[in-house]
Amino acid sequence: MGDSASNIGRAGHNQRHQIVLRQLVLIMQGVWGTLVEMEPQGHLGYSNDYRPDVSGQGLGKARTRLIGDVKFKDPLSSNVEDIGRRGAFVGFGNTAPGTRADVFGLAQRGVKGTRALLPPGVVATFRPAHRGAGYVAYKKPDYAHALSRSDTESQTC
Repeated sequence: MGDSASNIGRAGHNQRHQIVLRQLVLIMQGVWGTLVEMEPQGHLGYSNDYRPDVSGQGLGKARTRLIGDVKFKDPLSSNVEDIGRRGAFVGFGNTAPGTRADVFGLAQRGVKGTRALLPPGVVATFRPAHRGAGYVAYKKPDYAHALSRSDTESQTC
């Protein structure tokens, strides 16, 4: 529905995000009870970059805090050139790589402009089909503080 849908009250992204988040939290609370918080207010101690959509003390690996972020994305685009071919063959193929990069960040790889290991005529930016060759710029994770702690685990939904 494009950018206009993000800004239209009941039909827009924010309303759909809240509906999905509310249902996710209700399901999680049905299993873990009051350990699960929706949009926790006291998040600064474990996530001072962003407020997570959902948090659960003791629900992560080795009883760490589990924080989650609901990403409501559309795999299609109003611009046909932005629709990735990967999405036709891989579940969440058009949205998962970008979502993971937003939440978990990207480490820099390669050297900008380098063509080593790439076939002739191939642009030197990273593409999965090029077997990992190419340049990847550093991207700071949205939840850098939470990810730096040993007592917090982050997930995307």
